[in-house]
Amino acid sequence: MRRFIPEILLFFALAGPAAAHPALYHYLEINLFDAGEVPVYVTFHAPELIEGVVTPEDDLYGREWLATRDDATLAGLVENADLFAGEVFAFQFAEREVAPDFVYPDFATIRRPPPGSVVPDGCFSGAAMLPYTRGETALMIAFSATAQKRLMLIINRPAAFPEVIDLEPGEQYVLALPEAPLQAGAVWGIAAVLLSLILILVLALIGWRRGLFSLRKNPTLAK
Repeated sequence: MRRFIPEILLFFALAGPAAAHPALYHYLEINLFDAGEVPVYVTFHAPELIEGVVTPEDDLYGREWLATRDDATLAGLVENADLFAGEVFAFQFAEREVAPDFVYPDFATIRRPPPGSVVPDGCFSGAAMLPYTRGETALMIAFSATAQKRLMLIINRPAAFPEVIDLEPGEQYVLALPEAPLQAGAVWGIAAVLLSLILILVLALIGWRRGLFSLRKNPTLAK
């Protein structure tokens, strides 16, 4: 997971769904830019992690609400966000269930997102990387029936407009994945087998040539 942290931190600077008011939906964003790994980003409307569901009419919380929270409150928000993500979303590659290890921005970034950030007011995002292997061709995303809002699932693919899928609580979505590349170990394993076969053929050829040479030198051996 650590090798993906620079990419995840870059996401915190620039990414996040910039759609309608955050209280209307839960947001989950997935990138399919690199075969073999699925970056997953979930956006949390921070006040709801403490206050419960905030309706659009009652929502008076914006970015300034986050900017005025102390470290203890932000630590609680991040902890609650992690619990929320584990309760509301489930991910599975074929028969293999995976539990994303979400990484969150530092408190300074949560309070004051950098210029150019499109994270909605009053929100912050968590990011995780889900590696998959050759033969795992789909990712199943389950949205809990206990969720109190709909899910806006955003899928980004190379050279294509983002695909937006609206899910109700309790629904699932199966996402087709680009085929993962062969892992380095598998490539070396195939190479080792090929080299072994070549060596066997070479030795067999040498043995055959020696036998043929012996027959030519001593024709009586053939009788």
